[in-house]
This record gives sequence, structure tokens and C-alpha cells, in this order.
Amino acid sequence: MKQTPVTSKFSPESTKMFFTIELKTVQTSQTYTVKCDSFHQLIFLIKGRMILNSSESLDIVLNEGKFCLMPMSSETLYTALQNTTYLVLTFNNLLNTCEHIYMRELWQINFKQTRRFRTHNLNEMLGRLVDDIVADSSQSFFEDPDYALIKFEEIMYVLRTTYTKAEMAVLFYHIAGRSCSFRTLVLSSFMSADTIEDLVSIWGTSRKSFDQTFNDEFGLAPYRWIRAQKARHVYFALSESEDSIRDVMHKYGFNVPAYFTRFCRDFFDSTPLELRKRLRIARYSHPLYSYE
Repeated sequence: MKQTPVTSKFSPESTKMFFTIELKTVQTSQTYTVKCDSFHQLIFLIKGRMILNSSESLDIVLNEGKFCLMPMSSETLYTALQNTTYLVLTFNNLLNTCEHIYMRELWQINFKQTRRFRTHNLNEMLGRLVDDIVADSSQSFFEDPDYALIKFEEIMYVLRTTYTKAEMAVLFYHIAGRSCSFRTLVLSSFMSADTIEDLVSIWGTSRKSFDQTFNDEFGLAPYRWIRAQKARHVYFALSESEDSIRDVMHKYGFNVPAYFTRFCRDFFDSTPLELRKRLRIARYSHPLYSYE
């Protein structure tokens, strides 16, 4: 998978952007996991049906003619309910000032609504564009690094001009912000940072300035926001991964079992083992998991 590097004047933690595009096919009942540690993915379902279980939301049904965004820092387990073909556009930042201004406008809408995840319908114009990209997949230039960049620009233009801002505020909930560069820093770094001071150091300001910027951007203090994000990832891991509870505990920075248990009780009113048992029972009995 080739990447298109572009010098960025927006991202302090990285001087390069990348964009890739892939057409993928998976067979019925096939599963695989994608960790979006440092990138976002736009997923367009061309044919078939999939379930996405993610740190964002569980049991997301993605049908033909639908699309969604899996944001940076998310982890997703994909399960094909039918033979499925889909298009994946991967990117790690926005391309130009126009897109940053647009995301700032969406952020103002998002500040008035609660976080939620949903899939979206391909409208006529976006559907034609996706069909054209699929048709190009057999051509030699499909893997040209510049091709993904051009198609990213075209897709973003169609999204901006043919969907409402309310719809796009939901789609780009994690990207839209007063400072997209700051959001990229936080989303790409908070899981690996041992302390908030590590994030402050990367951003290159004082702790007081960082806390103020963070609160303005996310509406919460850094410590509270990071705990809430870890809770989403822990919930996903206990539901979907085969990692032991001890491995999950260490993966998300808990070194003391009693602290991890208290964390789970605070967020889920259960011990880690109780939560895993409850989620597994619900998973195995869920009517969605009947392959056609």
C-alpha cells in the first residue's frame, strides 16, 4: 500500500501527511481487526454486509450503499456477514486551509450535541464518484501515490457541498475542531503517552496553556477526557479481543489490578471479569451474527 507524502504546515507532531486508497474483498464470516493508531479511515460499502465492533460503538451494521468514518485512535473488529467488497480511504490529516475552516464550522455544531456514531447513505453524486474509483481499481494508475490524494480532495469536496453540515458534524465528530492540529496531536498520542506532561511536551507549551487549549477543544479537562477514552477502549477489548484481562489491564496503562477493577466499577458498575462475561453472553446470542 503506497503512501502519498505531503509537507504539512498544520501538524506540529508530523511534517508529512499520507493518503492511501484500497479496494478490499472479504468472505462471509471472515473477521479482522484494524487499529487506527495514527490515521482515519473512510469506509464505503460497495457490496455485501458487515458488522463493525469498535471502540466507538458496538454492532454497527454497514450495508451496501453506506459509509462511515473510523477515527484516529479507534480499534475496530470487522466481521463479514456476506461476501463483501468495500473501499477504504486512509488519511492522517487534512489537506488544505479550506478543509480546516470547514472543520472549525462543524466543531461549532458539535459543541451543541452529544457524541454519537452512525453510518451515512451514499447520495447520488458521492455514489457516482465511488463507482468511478472502483472502476479505476483495475487500472495501473490506481496505485499511483497521487491518485489517492486527488480522490481524497474530490471526496471531501462532494461531502462539503452535497451533505448538510449537521450530517458532516456527526461524520467528522473527532476531526472537527477549533484546532485540527491539536486534535491530531491528542488523538495520535494520548494512548501511548504515560502522562499528560508527555502530551504537553509534544505540543510545546506550558501545562496551563495546554490545559486551557484542551478544555476549549474537547470541553473537558485532559485527565477526565483521557479516562473516558480509555473506558471505551477497555469496553471494546473486554468484549471483542482474545487478550487476557491482565493483558488488557497493562495495555491501557493499569499496573495495579485493584485500580483496574475500581476503574471498571466506576464506568461499568462491574469488575473486568463480570463485564467480559456479560458482553460475551450478549455477543453470542445477538441475532445479527447469523451468516447468510
